[in-house]
Amino acid sequence: MPLLLRILLLAALCLLPLHAEPPAAPAPQAAAPAPEHPFLEWNGPPQWSKLTVEQAKKDLEPALQQYRDRVRQLENVTKPTYENTFGALANIDEQLERLCLRLEILASLCNESSRRNDITAISTSVQGCLDDILTNEKIWQILKKAAACDWAQNLPAEQNRYKEQIMDYFRKNGGDLTPEGKKRLVQINQEHLELSSRFAANALDSANSWQHVIKDRSRLAGLPYSTVRYMQSRAQEQGLGDEENPQWLATAQDGTAYSILAQGNDAAMREEIWRKLQTIGRGDHDNAPLIGRILALRHEKAQLLGYANYAEMAADDRMVGTATHAASFLQTIHDSIMPAYRQEMATLRRLKREHTGNAEALLDPWDIAYYGRKLHEAQADDQKGKLDSYLRADHVIQGMFEIFSGLYGLTITERPTVCIVSGSGKTAPNNAVEVWDPEVRYYEIRDKATGDHLGSFYMDMNPRDNKRDGIWMQTIESGSPPRAGQTHIPRIAAICSYTGIGTKTQPATMSPEDVQSLFHEFGHTLHFCLSEVGIRDLSGTNTVLDFVEFPSQINENWVWERESLNRFAKQRTTGRPLPDKLYRSMLASRNFLRAHNIMEQCAIAHFDLEVHMNYEKYKDMPPERIEREILGNYRTETTEHAPIPLYDQTHLFVDSYGAGYYSYLWGEMLTTDAFSKFKEKGILNPEIGAEFRRTILSKGNAKPAIELYRDFMGRDPKPDAFIRKLTAPGEPSKP
Repeated sequence: MPLLLRILLLAALCLLPLHAEPPAAPAPQAAAPAPEHPFLEWNGPPQWSKLTVEQAKKDLEPALQQYRDRVRQLENVTKPTYENTFGALANIDEQLERLCLRLEILASLCNESSRRNDITAISTSVQGCLDDILTNEKIWQILKKAAACDWAQNLPAEQNRYKEQIMDYFRKNGGDLTPEGKKRLVQINQEHLELSSRFAANALDSANSWQHVIKDRSRLAGLPYSTVRYMQSRAQEQGLGDEENPQWLATAQDGTAYSILAQGNDAAMREEIWRKLQTIGRGDHDNAPLIGRILALRHEKAQLLGYANYAEMAADDRMVGTATHAASFLQTIHDSIMPAYRQEMATLRRLKREHTGNAEALLDPWDIAYYGRKLHEAQADDQKGKLDSYLRADHVIQGMFEIFSGLYGLTITERPTVCIVSGSGKTAPNNAVEVWDPEVRYYEIRDKATGDHLGSFYMDMNPRDNKRDGIWMQTIESGSPPRAGQTHIPRIAAICSYTGIGTKTQPATMSPEDVQSLFHEFGHTLHFCLSEVGIRDLSGTNTVLDFVEFPSQINENWVWERESLNRFAKQRTTGRPLPDKLYRSMLASRNFLRAHNIMEQCAIAHFDLEVHMNYEKYKDMPPERIEREILGNYRTETTEHAPIPLYDQTHLFVDSYGAGYYSYLWGEMLTTDAFSKFKEKGILNPEIGAEFRRTILSKGNAKPAIELYRDFMGRDPKPDAFIRKLTAPGEPSKP
């Protein structure tokens, strides 16, 4: 069940920037009257002005009551059928999920830090109920009785898949434990939730409070004038300096600290910033003791459930199969990329020696971004930013819609929107969709052939003070496909970003990296909205962790191919397509320090697997010593060890990527392999697009991930193309 799988995150939703992709949502019809419980009821797109944390607290009890009533009905089943057992489970947490997903929007996009305790209390209440069903012996015995019935051996494929998933899920969550074991499992889950919430809060609070005051303008040499002025205005906002005696403020939250690392000519200043950044998640917001306890709880849980370690437990139902296979995959990537990594570092070292005039100079950790940028500028030759003028946000968005509408047989239409102040008593006019901020946009996806409304999505792309940073896809309601025998409820999602695309009347420009991120999140949105699976828990992005990134990562490829690029890379005033010289610049941007960046991902993924696979070896070590021991040979090119961002690494210690961070590289391997089929048949070929929609995007988790992949490719994945891409990036595609 998606809510059971993700509720551990809810307490942290208002606290941290996650790369969230999972569960989903229904969609809009005509405007409807305000519901009594707006967090729980489906009346078209949510009426956001009525969704407050106070209202969520009021709506929690009826949602919990519905859940308890459905649990009691399931407990009292005497003659099991699919409908009163597995079918009942499929919708047992329907209102709780709706409340949690809508609350997630408030937590991440309309953040009020004063409400953290309220949201944590809500998540704790929900977690307690969900734990109850997983440890409910009556229900487990009824499910086992149902699974043994003759009818259970002849179910339709989708129902059979769900039956198998539910039985496996209950076993892995303590179904066969003794009463004492179940009690301990609940305690572990509750403590893990509390620690994860604290870790997330520490990470966010530490990053938000991090700042560095600069009083000498010369120490900012190398930074663009606009950045320097911005840092000065930020300082003045905090009462630091004025126009006559200016000061400058660098923070981690707005990225100016990282701008200094990448562009600041003052090496001593870069070192100050780098060393101070290592304190995030420490000091007054110390996550070190939480890491040890989180790892201990995970290891205990795995052993309680019969696994050797947490990594093996996590990998058990994933595409990779075993943690050992995942580790072997990472080792292959590490060994393959190491020659290119060493070559990149040697190039940066040469640049430093030329720049400093010191023939013996070595790279310091705070040099990588700086000399990497100089290398990028030399390779890219983007004529002082002219590339950006071809990536106007509204052109990018429209071109993206054209590309994937053509591939998958869709129409994507924008709807008018209105933002209503909470408590005003106003309602949205006819045909307008309510949004939580005036700059949020709203779109509908329909099947071009049938006109069926498949799903809808919001786009919230501009920065705000009450919004977490990053870019992610967020699901809002789960919906159901247009099928005989069930109500058609279109799905709803949101694409959220902090990078900024401007307003409808004043669009901004985007960097190639921002465009790639947008295409990625749109891939998650399509995977979710185009699902044809009728069972909520098997639909859309509710797939195994190491497959969920595949349908989104593959979208990134269309950003870099000349044929698709021409759909959106146009000069902002003349509409001319991107010149070849700037196209080469864009490709250089893509391949910029690629080996170094892959090695960084490899390092985090290797640490993640190793510390979970061999907990007993590391359990008495402080986290920084563990990190040094595990990653010693990943940092051989600098004067001192440059640690991974361990103490604010929410992917590993808060969300579902613990023992699964390898999934990003695994997904990229799948993507490179599968995109070769598009390259062979035509990247805008609607026949191949229809095949990908039918075999991958529409299927969710209705079949094991490896079978879905075989359905599209006709074979198992091959890493060969990915290895070649890592070691020798391809030539530009032809216009």
